[in-house]
Amino acid sequence: MNIKQIQVHQLITKITKKDKIFHGNYTLDPYQNCSFGCIYCDSTLDDTIYVKINSLKLLKEELPHLNTGRIIVGSVHDPYQPLEKKFQLTHDILNNLSKTDYPVHILTKSATILDDLPIIKKLTDPIVTFTILGLQEKLWKTIEPHTPSPLKRLQTMKTLSGEGITTGIAIIPTLPNFPDQHFKELIQSAKQYQASYILHKPLFLQGQQKQEFLKKIKTTYPKIFQDYKILYQNSPLIPSNIEEELTTTIQKICSSVNLPTSIQLKKMKK
Repeated sequence: MNIKQIQVHQLITKITKKDKIFHGNYTLDPYQNCSFGCIYCDSTLDDTIYVKINSLKLLKEELPHLNTGRIIVGSVHDPYQPLEKKFQLTHDILNNLSKTDYPVHILTKSATILDDLPIIKKLTDPIVTFTILGLQEKLWKTIEPHTPSPLKRLQTMKTLSGEGITTGIAIIPTLPNFPDQHFKELIQSAKQYQASYILHKPLFLQGQQKQEFLKKIKTTYPKIFQDYKILYQNSPLIPSNIEEELTTTIQKICSSVNLPTSIQLKKMKK
């Protein structure tokens, strides 16, 4: 991956539609693109990571103009990807937000978040969500080749939960046509590792990303490859009946272990 430091004109983006999954009102991403290489993400189509080197300056300028609302950190690109160790942009942003009343929701796949645990504990109503698609090593190495292992993410989640942080997992994207046992093992493990919720949303595939995704799974998951060629033949979304079946499966398993499929929000202070 190439790395390019850039100055941007805006850091915080207002969410215009109601965010029913992550409950955000604003988003910010200190990095554009990501080195984790998840094959369902558009970031894999660009071999350059852009480091928004003036992020903290913009945050301080933009915060006074915001209304009440939750800020999602890492809405598109992981805020704790390996470059964070060097540039510390997420660290600086969270440190600044910890001095405000804005609730924060961090989305990540990385155990590096534990480096900022003292800061996160100072945030207003902090929420941390870890993306985990499944527990199998073959799936992990095929779909998310450069991320920490699913077990490492579960362990990190448990540590945060033990410190009083609201945390859970996002099975996003939720992969259609995988067996129920695949989801059962993941959700049961999430419960064991003290998740507070399970979020889910079906895989979305279109354009070049669709071609790259299918290319990557063709060898390791030949049956799924054939299924997806049909499922995504005419639309980036799976057919509504398949989505309903997938949703029912997830919700039934979550219910069996007493895990909600939404985040139970605390009352905002600001």
